[in-house]
Amino acid sequence: VGESRWMLTGLGISLFFTLNVVMMTMALWAYADQPDGRFAAALADFLRWIALLFTIPVLAWLGVPLARNAIDQLQRRQLSTDLLLMTGVIAAFGYSVASTVRGIGHVYFEVSCVILVLVTLGRWLEATGRRQASEALNALETLLPELAHRVVYSGSKSQEESIPLIEV
Repeated sequence: VGESRWMLTGLGISLFFTLNVVMMTMALWAYADQPDGRFAAALADFLRWIALLFTIPVLAWLGVPLARNAIDQLQRRQLSTDLLLMTGVIAAFGYSVASTVRGIGHVYFEVSCVILVLVTLGRWLEATGRRQASEALNALETLLPELAHRVVYSGSKSQEESIPLIEV
């Protein structure tokens, strides 16, 4: 339960940063069609740099565990979805950093953030569902009787006997 709460806390904080990055990116898209001016260029640069700063905590909190899984699986010579996801996240982040440093081009920080948030949310929901299913099965197991009745046939006669449930 503690690990689940910690994961949910990280997911909530990352969601906060991600939503801000998405809003900044949308503002950049809105100003992309505006005629060039000093204010518009300064605003675009400001939004790019702030989006970069807001993306870093999401990458640190949600991206590092995913990257560790991808590296571990790669070391075992296994290709996985974690590797595919991290490739996309790193490509989007790297291209966006280059665009931010150059001061021109599109940024895709929101792609990196949204991928990490959605993957983590999906894994949290999966883990929660598994835990609840396991708890339900354990609760059902407590309802089982200690003895089972078995019918033994010998020729035309049948006889009922009680045996421990573990022998069934």
